[in-house]
Amino acid sequence: MTSLSTTCKNQLAAPSRVTIPKAEESFKTVSSTRSLDAAIGNRTKLKADWESTIKTNLRPYPVEVIGLDVVNLAPSQKVSEAIEIKQVAEQEALAATYKATAKKNEALGVIEEARGQAEANRLKAESLRVPGAREVAELEKFRLWAQNGAKVPTTLIVGGAGGFWLSKMLGIR
Repeated sequence: MTSLSTTCKNQLAAPSRVTIPKAEESFKTVSSTRSLDAAIGNRTKLKADWESTIKTNLRPYPVEVIGLDVVNLAPSQKVSEAIEIKQVAEQEALAATYKATAKKNEALGVIEEARGQAEANRLKAESLRVPGAREVAELEKFRLWAQNGAKVPTTLIVGGAGGFWLSKMLGIR
C-alpha cells in the first residue's frame, strides 16, 4: 500500500502516476466548491472533505490514504489582486449606499419641516379668521418692528375703521 501525506507533488510519500493526479483532482474538486476565504477559514472541513473524496477516487487502486495535510493554502498574486479589487468595490458600494440613505433622510427632513411650516401657517391663517384677530396681528407687527430696533410710526393717516382702531390703540387722537 502507498501512503499519501501532503498536497505537493514533491512531498508525496510515494509519488506515482495514479496517486498524484488523483490527489490533485480530488483537491480541485473539493476546493472548487468553496470560496478561498471559506477554505482558509475552515481547513479542518476542507481536509475532511478532501480525505473523503480522495479515498473514494483511490478505492479501485491498491492505495491506503493514511493522512492528508493542507499546507501553503494561499491565493496567487492574481487572485489576491482580484480579492482586493472586489473588497474595494464592495466598500465603495457601501459608501454609495450610505450617502444615498443620508441624502434620502435629509430630503425627508426637509419634507417634514415643510409640512410643519405648512401646518403652522394653516393654524395662523385659521386664527386670523376669529373676531379681533386682525387687531392682534397689527399689534404683533408693531411689536416686531420695535423688537428689531425700528420705531413705531408716530404719524398715521386715518382712513376707515382699521385706521381709527389703530390710532385709538396707539393713543393717537
